[in-house]
Amino acid sequence: MKTIKFVFLFLFSYQMCSAQNTFEELLKLGDACSFNSDSCNQKAIDYYTKAIGLNSRCSECYYARATRKRRLNCSNNEIVFDFKKAIEYKPTELKYYKELAFYYYYYNSEINLALKNCYLALKYFNNT
Repeated sequence: MKTIKFVFLFLFSYQMCSAQNTFEELLKLGDACSFNSDSCNQKAIDYYTKAIGLNSRCSECYYARATRKRRLNCSNNEIVFDFKKAIEYKPTELKYYKELAFYYYYYNSEINLALKNCYLALKYFNNT
């Protein structure tokens, strides 16, 4: 009888553990969501937010969440915050700088901030 209880508890605990998504699974779920619908973009944002909760230094999660927030026309502060976090955690990734400069220029008509961001990227890469 003890063996049956042990097996039952083992299987139950395994099922509970596997029901929680890992960081990598959440990132893949977010990436799999279509860009074409607002509900899918919101779902992707939710997945990236959960992944950030598991790994707060995930630059790709911040970057992906910023691009989805941009599609949903979220607040300027939220989008810029996520792009800057991505740059902070992985300053060697050129696409983060490019997308932030693109956002400043095309979505906010802030040419000075776009150019400043490009300058920071060039400055960083010239020093490495």
